[in-house]
Amino acid sequence: MQKKTYNTNSVQSNLITGTQWDVMINKISSTDPSKNLTDSNTWGNHFSGEAFTYTGRAAEYKKNENKLCGYGDIEENGTKQNNTYRILTTGASEHNKAYNLYDVAGNLWEHTDESSAAYNSIGTLPTYRVIRGSSSYYNSSTFPVLYRHGIASNVTNYSIGFRVVLHIV
Repeated sequence: MQKKTYNTNSVQSNLITGTQWDVMINKISSTDPSKNLTDSNTWGNHFSGEAFTYTGRAAEYKKNENKLCGYGDIEENGTKQNNTYRILTTGASEHNKAYNLYDVAGNLWEHTDESSAAYNSIGTLPTYRVIRGSSSYYNSSTFPVLYRHGIASNVTNYSIGFRVVLHIV
């Protein structure tokens, strides 16, 4: 993945760091105590989450067919029901907004600039990138917005995206 997506003399971009993620969710929590960080069922886009309406497009994972249907396969302006897997376009629902930030809890896991290391079965120490925020495929109480998960940096998946941070200098 390209680390720098935009660089000029006055604007620079990076993947969000772990510290920036923590500052972001701490700001969400201190600004709106109703945003539970250990179970984002009431404000995130999770499999087990509350039903909510959206005004963008959605892709649905059909577990019984083991496939992700494309954005064009689902009507716009619909309702995401409880116990369904739907990935939404960014900003599609006010339900998934906290402190003017969309899709922090659920929707897609997000790559961060954090790294972690773990021993594998032969004792070597591979490096993993950390993903945060969970996805619409998981339950909000099992994988809350606070959860960190290490994943090999070359892994791609329909449920993993990224959040770009702009630094204006």
